[in-house]
Amino acid sequence: MGTPTQVCVWSCPNFSAPAGRPFRMRTRSAGQPAAESLGRGTGEQVGRGGRGRIPREGNDERVERANGGAPDFSMIIAQQLQNLLPAMLAQVSNRGNVGNQNGNVVNENVQENVGNVLVNGNRVGCSYKEFLACNPKEYDGKGGVVVLTRWIEKMENVQDMSGCSNDQKVKYTAGSFVGKALTWWNSQIRTLSQEVVVSMSWNDFKFMMIQEFCPSHEMQKLESELWNHAMVGAGHAAYTDRFHELVRLVPHLVTPESWMIERYVYGLAPQIRRMVAATEPKTMQKAV
Repeated sequence: MGTPTQVCVWSCPNFSAPAGRPFRMRTRSAGQPAAESLGRGTGEQVGRGGRGRIPREGNDERVERANGGAPDFSMIIAQQLQNLLPAMLAQVSNRGNVGNQNGNVVNENVQENVGNVLVNGNRVGCSYKEFLACNPKEYDGKGGVVVLTRWIEKMENVQDMSGCSNDQKVKYTAGSFVGKALTWWNSQIRTLSQEVVVSMSWNDFKFMMIQEFCPSHEMQKLESELWNHAMVGAGHAAYTDRFHELVRLVPHLVTPESWMIERYVYGLAPQIRRMVAATEPKTMQKAV
């Protein structure tokens, strides 16, 4: 009898024996049928004239027999893929479910960002795209009191035209910062946090800007002018317009509104002052 030549059916490196089925190794001598080893560490061989238990015929034995005794690896691989197919399909299905869940989350986030002007189905404020459509002017932090005053007036017009809500004013307006102003705003975010700075009131926001971008000597001059502002002759309109300009620049001097009303009435001409005071106005609109 010649030296057996061993052929391993499970020789493909990407496949392993199914659970519960041991590796089988067949030995073939010249001119003799293949003998096989169960591969259980016992060295037991079953074949022609061999001793031991005869294994149950499986898929690989049928494949070998169908090919005249020679193993057909392509058919064996195909059979193993067929056995693994249900598990592979189950994994793909599970991943698909997870993907759908993640997709729903992303979609909800996108919808929330796009529809941030909707509250309980009702429109509140405006989108940032609508705000930009009103052409807000950039601000670089230069120019002192005059430039800042004009920029604030422009931004308040944009806010009115776009219809942005009170809690959107600071966030949207800050998007127009460039240069020195943008650097300052980013430092405020780092110091106070994003949530705090975008949730502040519009008046607080203007006061912060005035403190930062208006020199102290200019601020003292404006405060003094407001305290001494008075109506001259019959120029009621000019007095009122300048009063509003000063209030925008130094709002802390006339906050709350009752202080503003008192200061406005005090600067009117004596005859007009008495008439307005008699009405006891509760708002600036009624006082003017």
